[in-house]
Amino acid sequence: MVSLVFIIQTAMKFFISTFIVFFIGTISLQAQFSAGAKAGFNMSTMVVHDGASDYGFAPGFQLGGFLDYSLTKVSFQVDVLYSRQGASIDAGGESLHAVAQYVNLPLMVKYKISSSLNLQLGPQIGFLTCLKSDYHPVIREPFQEQDYTKAYKKTDYGITVGAGWESPNGIMIDARYYLGIADISDYQGLESTKNRVLQLTVAYRIFKF
Repeated sequence: MVSLVFIIQTAMKFFISTFIVFFIGTISLQAQFSAGAKAGFNMSTMVVHDGASDYGFAPGFQLGGFLDYSLTKVSFQVDVLYSRQGASIDAGGESLHAVAQYVNLPLMVKYKISSSLNLQLGPQIGFLTCLKSDYHPVIREPFQEQDYTKAYKKTDYGITVGAGWESPNGIMIDARYYLGIADISDYQGLESTKNRVLQLTVAYRIFKF
């Protein structure tokens, strides 16, 4: 059976190859680069089945910038985003939390269904910089908050889907859902852990060239 790792690696190679082909094939056509800033709100969780706790969604935020290459109906957008995400945790009747900090790089293919609306799909890779929690994921009990960054893989990857709206003056609103495919657990005794993030962002095109 084909593994999920193979599928996501193949998808990433496809999107990157498609971007290169479109760039080379349309460099002389009417296309435009643009860049800007974006920020927004997250609702994130971690999929963990350890038998001792329930993981739920927790609020967070993201901010950063983007580079966009637009054709007539299709555009390619790369974001660089600082994301504060994680999960709420219910364990032993206590309300706990896990807070992770990532630098995420989604590569989105955006298909324009009208002059202002688009559908979005693409791979994402993320780099963990910090993860703290007051729930001990190995002994599976409430614990004094500490840093568990070393217990998790530094790289996460998955697929992002969404939709967007853009005004004529360059204001953009995106709604996306990130489906983490990578198991980010990296310590004996940790259960499989995968990220899930709902995102709502506002962006503005600052430069066009």
